Amino acid sequence: MSAFTVPEPLIPELIAQHGAWLADKPAVIEGDRVLDWRGFDAATNRVGNALLAAGLAPGERVAVLAGSSIEMLLVLFGCGKAGLSVVPLNISITDAAVAGMLADCGARAIVASGAHCARIDGLLATDRLPAS
Repeated sequence: MSAFTVPEPLIPELIAQHGAWLADKPAVIEGDRVLDWRGFDAATNRVGNALLAAGLAPGERVAVLAGSSIEMLLVLFGCGKAGLSVVPLNISITDAAVAGMLADCGARAIVASGAHCARIDGLLATDRLPAS
């Protein structure tokens, strides 16, 4: 047993460390798109800060409706950096199921990719989502 304990870093701290130490190395690859660790760290900071600036508080839930992409990873890890809980929604479920999950999960915000923004707009327009 060690004479002293060293705290293990959390994922946001690991991303920041990689952003500094492996700055130019690939962090995420999606087809022809590559985001290095410096860019990944900076982008996840921007996402987390934007969500907090929008009025969310650490511990609150953010629903995410997006396909697998670099942007989805930025949202997931940006939420983590801001201390927000992520509620990932399956993009292949019906609009009624999306509305039900959003009503049940208590999310204070919804982040949707371009392809799914119209679904959320349609649910909002037909009052199928909770007002909050």
